[in-house]
Amino acid sequence: MDAFTEIAKDESTRKPNWLELPIELTKNILWWNVCKDIQMRLAINMSNISPFPFDFRCLEKICRYAIDLGCDQVEDIDIELFGTDDFLNYMVGRASHLRRLQLFNCNEVSETVLIGSVENFSLLEELDISFNEFSDNSLEVIGRCCPLLKSLHFERVSYSGYDAAFSVGKTMPGLRHLSFSGIHFLDDNGLLAILNGCPLLESLDLRKYILPRLSQNWEKDAMSDSRIYDFQSSFLKMIWMLIMSIS
Repeated sequence: MDAFTEIAKDESTRKPNWLELPIELTKNILWWNVCKDIQMRLAINMSNISPFPFDFRCLEKICRYAIDLGCDQVEDIDIELFGTDDFLNYMVGRASHLRRLQLFNCNEVSETVLIGSVENFSLLEELDISFNEFSDNSLEVIGRCCPLLKSLHFERVSYSGYDAAFSVGKTMPGLRHLSFSGIHFLDDNGLLAILNGCPLLESLDLRKYILPRLSQNWEKDAMSDSRIYDFQSSFLKMIWMLIMSIS
């Protein structure tokens, strides 16, 4: 075997010197390997989306693909605008380890399908949802199916009156953080139902709710509760009490 053959053989079997690769190629190789790690797919955040006319079907396809890559290990899903009933049904069985779910302005998601999906997410700890219509019974189902629930942000776009506080107080004793928006409190009993039913509560945000008639002591009940370090009351309440004081 001549010298040239030996040199050619050595060059063909020699491992590449990674330091000699172009920096952009090195970045691509590293990211390719990092992105194959299952730990990189535990959270899916597709929020802050522009409301301008847009084909949201492509976003749903991307999200479905990300869920598939997560191999049933996804723990956090945050989507905005493009969620549908079909998408939630797709999640069931593919995201059984879900611990946090946020659905913001997903108008094509129905209450019935959401509740049916949540029943399969028993490990859920944080839930952030906005809906036009949502029944007391649905909140109770969420509370019963998600015994580990620690944080609930619930927003209703319409302001038709009903009291969801009793549903929360009855079925969500493990709550640490609660935020209500667009909820119609009938009287002090709604607030007391929350305080008595959620003994671990640390923060209570009621800044965007409707207050037809409440006694002047209701806020003191919350602010004097040593468990709650963060209590945010409603500006609407202060206006209402001012009107009542001068009428």
